[in-house]
This record gives sequence, C-alpha cells and structure tokens, in this order.
Amino acid sequence: MRAVGAETVGDRLMRAVGSAGAAGPAAFVVYLVVLALRTFLEEALLRGVVQRALPGRRVAAAAIGALVGVVSAEMSRASFSMGAAATVALITSHICGATVYELTGRVTAAWTARVVPVVLVGVGAFA
Repeated sequence: MRAVGAETVGDRLMRAVGSAGAAGPAAFVVYLVVLALRTFLEEALLRGVVQRALPGRRVAAAAIGALVGVVSAEMSRASFSMGAAATVALITSHICGATVYELTGRVTAAWTARVVPVVLVGVGAFA
C-alpha cells in the first residue's frame, strides 16, 4: 500500500507544478526529479521488502513483485484508462526492475533499470 501512496504523492506534486504555470526545461527537470524519487521509493518497497520477503523461488518472487507494482500503479491513477502505450511502458518498467533485482540483488540497480529508459525517452521527446 505504501507504493500506492508514493505514486499518489508524486502525481499530486506534478499536478501542482503544472498548475502553477511552470513550463519548459525547469518543469521537465522537476518532473524527472520527482519521477526518480517516486520510482526509488517504489523500488525500495517492491524489491527491497516485498520481493526479498517472499519465500520460494526467486523467479516467482520477481513475477509477484512486478505484478504488485503494476497493480499498485494502476490503482493510484485517477482513471484506469491510461492508454495502451502507457500501460505497456508501465508493465515493461516493472518487469525490468524485478528482473534486474532478481539477477543482482541490488535495489539501486533495479531503480536504474526503471529510471534510465524514462529519462532517455523524455530527453528524446524534448530534443
């Protein structure tokens, strides 16, 4: 449930920044920082607590951790219809994070696996 709370806090902060009239590169930087912090909190909870605490095979724990991440992100949205591309990106992001954590055992590696593609896509969109 804490991942849902972190997601909600991040979304509300982004709405506040957007409604304040922030535009351009400054808003983009704020968005990236908030996204990185929110993702780090999710990874700490999903991989560092949930995935590590699950008994049994590590692959099954990774699958459950990815599923919990996707469900919590979907439930924290105001609308459940994010669009196909956003849903695929969300699922891929959580699968990458769970897989990297399963292979390395490091939360920071899982966080990097989730944040770097988002930053690259964002930079490409503004270039």
